[in-house]
Amino acid sequence: MRLYLCGPTEKIPNRNAREFEHASMQLKSKGYGVASPVRMTSEGQAMEAAMNTRLAELLRCKGVALMQGWSRSRSVRLELDVAFACGKDVRWLESWLDDRPREWDDIVPTDVNGEALE
Repeated sequence: MRLYLCGPTEKIPNRNAREFEHASMQLKSKGYGVASPVRMTSEGQAMEAAMNTRLAELLRCKGVALMQGWSRSRSVRLELDVAFACGKDVRWLESWLDDRPREWDDIVPTDVNGEALE
């Protein structure tokens, strides 16, 4: 199964590449294919172009592995909105690694200001 790795990249040194690479390696060691936004876009790339690439790749994946710190990122909130709307299996990264079912208690779709949507 191919998973989209979803986590914050904005305003983080080196776009959080070290954390993305570590998470990718963990998922690959469990047999998952991984789509990492840090590998498919470049630093300084226009947001529109980056999101076109990222969302197209997200749609090709069966599930989403959500990294900590996601709520600070506008792009992650957009990716999650698309994932939920398309019925993707969204779980915390740790849930994929431990093969646990979804944990919805604290993965809540939010608006652009980070406020929970009802």
